[in-house]
Amino acid sequence: MLTLKSTSAIVDLATSVTFKVVGMLKIKETAMLKITINEMTCNHCANTIKSAIKALDRCALIDINLADNEIKIASMRTKHDLITTVERIGYRINKVNGEVVT
Repeated sequence: MLTLKSTSAIVDLATSVTFKVVGMLKIKETAMLKITINEMTCNHCANTIKSAIKALDRCALIDINLADNEIKIASMRTKHDLITTVERIGYRINKVNGEVVT
């Protein structure tokens, strides 16, 4: 049986266990992407794009701003995969992370 004499010891124990568990996990970097699609003008467009991204990565976090024609995506998939998915359903991407696409 483990007996701890202070709350700081509990914190130390919890911290060390957390680091050991995290150390065993393979953590993949999340792609953060902000794209501008001038053709995205209504909720139907936004929902079509969102559905396509969710089909690619059901855990993706998607924030759509119709007023600015912007979509922010946090996904475990690569930026290339996300861009290709949007283009494959017929939308032209005008900016990626603020940079104009030519």
